[in-house]
Amino acid sequence: MIEYIKPGSKIYNDILNILFILYAGLLPFSNAFDTHTAPYLIMLFWILEGKFKEKLDIFKSYPALVLLTLFFAISALSFIWSNNFYSAKRELGYYFVLFSIFTAISTSIKAKYIKIAIYIFLISMFISEIYSYGIFFDIFHPKDANRLNPTPPYIHHLRYSIFLAVTALILLSMVLSSKNSKFRMIEGIFLISTTTNLFINGGRAGQLAFVVAVVVFISSKYGLNLKRLSITIISLLAVLILAYNFSPVFHNRANLALSNIKMIVQKGDLKNSWGERIAMKIVAIDLISKHPLIGEGIGDAMSSYREDISTPPMDRYSFIAHTPHVHDQFLQIAIQSGLINMLIFISFILYLFFMKCSSKDNEALLKAVVVIFIIGSFTDVMLRNYNAGLFAFIFALLAVRCKLDSTTG
Repeated sequence: MIEYIKPGSKIYNDILNILFILYAGLLPFSNAFDTHTAPYLIMLFWILEGKFKEKLDIFKSYPALVLLTLFFAISALSFIWSNNFYSAKRELGYYFVLFSIFTAISTSIKAKYIKIAIYIFLISMFISEIYSYGIFFDIFHPKDANRLNPTPPYIHHLRYSIFLAVTALILLSMVLSSKNSKFRMIEGIFLISTTTNLFINGGRAGQLAFVVAVVVFISSKYGLNLKRLSITIISLLAVLILAYNFSPVFHNRANLALSNIKMIVQKGDLKNSWGERIAMKIVAIDLISKHPLIGEGIGDAMSSYREDISTPPMDRYSFIAHTPHVHDQFLQIAIQSGLINMLIFISFILYLFFMKCSSKDNEALLKAVVVIFIIGSFTDVMLRNYNAGLFAFIFALLAVRCKLDSTTG
């Protein structure tokens, strides 16, 4: 019995793979588990699993793991010059989600569980979409959600739109690569329902990211094929026109976006949704210029931001003083731990984007998901509740599948 449970035993790899499947199933539902519990459980069993020589060999051959580890280490180091312990602990916890899940899956998942994990995630998203459609059609009446806001109330509409965009891209990849007509029909129906759900919900970041990611996916999978790109662009335009005419949420938010842009361009008025994001970037860049190399410390980013915004000339942007973050993942990192760490993180993202796979379909899907992350990161902080786990999980699975394809191909 002791032999069975001692560190290095095979049982810990089995437990890890079970946890990966459970993680996939709970991703759309439980931020408490996926962000605040599972990463620590997974790292515990990852350590107990042992096999550190094999894992070190994987690290040496996999620059993404090295870059991510370096990013997390510098972020943790910035704890030293942070005054706010609670804030530092919370922010580092989000980065730990990406580090722990990506590292554990990259080194410990069994190949046979990759497809299972993806399907479990899709089934969970299907269940969440049933709930969302139930709200839309007035079948369910949860607090803080209604027909004009059919996002499940336990998740913010922006984050849910990112989940839907990623799900739609995975389904598009399946539809275009499926050789079974019955499966293709089921996947196609699911793709249509997911895309529809994306546009009846709020979350312009997910909608924009989806449109751009589809173009990237098609051009990466088929090359610059004019016919396919034309069909893709026409199809996306049709989706946008239908959404504008039949989705009250999309219609209103599209009009609001146009109104915001008009206010910004014609009057220079930044006191609106889009304008506030521009103002946040201006203040963030000013703050970064004061401590460009090491940042303000991972726990002091927003307190320094508010201090900066309270003094001239930045006080002209005092209307964005109470924001919880700067709505830009890259600038948030630069404020916290400096430009060098931001560049390390960007290098990690770009490595995934340019990763070569023997399977063009998998390579195209990985690129498209990275594009969703990048676009989302310019409008919000992606490494936070729900989305930190989503991207850690999807990035790792697709990258591992890519490496396995290249090895076996």
